[in-house]
Amino acid sequence: MRFCGKVYKDGKFWLAEVPILDAMTQGHTRKEALAMIEDLLESLGARSRNAYARYEQGTSMPGLDKLTELYQAVAPGKEIVIYHRVIA
Repeated sequence: MRFCGKVYKDGKFWLAEVPILDAMTQGHTRKEALAMIEDLLESLGARSRNAYARYEQGTSMPGLDKLTELYQAVAPGKEIVIYHRVIA
């Protein structure tokens, strides 16, 4: 799964931003900023037996690994790209 985002330099730091996750990291290099985003994405996994009930009730969101697993069950072999869009 891929998320739309941007990486750019702001002064002496590199920023990596993923708006749909409301996430932003910074690093001294572009590679460092991207590595921090990767760490963030890995940390979003679900670990509870009751997670599906919370997903259905809308009280919890699945982590990226679980979300990928669910999407692959619905559309096997397809690559999912998630974009953030603001509707005015």
